[in-house]
Amino acid sequence: MVELSASGVRIASEDELPKAGSAITVEARFGASVTYLRLPGQVKWVRKAESPLKGHLAGITFRRLTQRQQLAVEFALYEFRRRAAALS
Repeated sequence: MVELSASGVRIASEDELPKAGSAITVEARFGASVTYLRLPGQVKWVRKAESPLKGHLAGITFRRLTQRQQLAVEFALYEFRRRAAALS
């Protein structure tokens, strides 16, 4: 995972990625307690990665998240921002 937001992710992979429009499941682990989630999504775009990354990038939007899944994503974002603020 390269970037996370409440509405989706940007991922990088050395392997080929599904085409735009494809339905996929993003598997993610969040938090100190390692909450494992399977998040339904749809590929919005795919392109070749530019240097220094190799492979491919894709933008994926989450689709039909349950309340638990949405809260887990939002909490992961909150924790990241909180920890980043503590470092600065």
